[in-house]
Amino acid sequence: MKITTLYLNAFLLLVFLPFFSPAQAQPVTITTTAGDNTLGSLGGAITTINGSSGGSVSFSLPVNTTITLTQPLTAASQSLTLIGNSFKVTNAPGNNTMFQSSGDLSLGSGITFYLMTAFGSFGSNGGPGVDGTPGFSAGNVGVTALSSTMGVNSVLSLTGGQGGTGGDGGAGANGGAGASAGDVGVTIGTLTLGNASQLTGVGGLGGLGGG
Repeated sequence: MKITTLYLNAFLLLVFLPFFSPAQAQPVTITTTAGDNTLGSLGGAITTINGSSGGSVSFSLPVNTTITLTQPLTAASQSLTLIGNSFKVTNAPGNNTMFQSSGDLSLGSGITFYLMTAFGSFGSNGGPGVDGTPGFSAGNVGVTALSSTMGVNSVLSLTGGQGGTGGDGGAGANGGAGASAGDVGVTIGTLTLGNASQLTGVGGLGGLGGG
């Protein structure tokens, strides 16, 4: 009887074991537009993923909500997937907006991940006989990843900001020079595009000279 029970237990284990699998990790959810690494922020979500073996980041705020960074975005050391609503990431004028990953950056179906930089600041106007000061350059925008996998109808959009306009010169003086636009850079080792997915990049315009 003991031998029969032992064989029966072993049989049940072999039959039912394939139906059990490790629980899938829950996505890390972005719940705030904070541009730092606090809990619920994009930077905080990436930091959490970096402490594991990879995972998903879900954006649960209203569609196309903008996150304005107050510090450089945390680099991803693990592969991550962006899911949920589409969202935008930008920066203060003159600062770069960079997404860096040493793993795979994946976009879930239907999501649009916008990376952009703000316009450069305007130069100051000059007083009588005093030239206006030059405008300030817009920051650059870029993505660096070992690889990227884009789901159906997903979009990765990069837009450089316009350079700042030069300040107007005072009476009898010259206006300040317009500043340079933000550049767009993409460095992805292997890019896998899903059906109707898009990767777009648009550089900004140079700033206008002052009057």
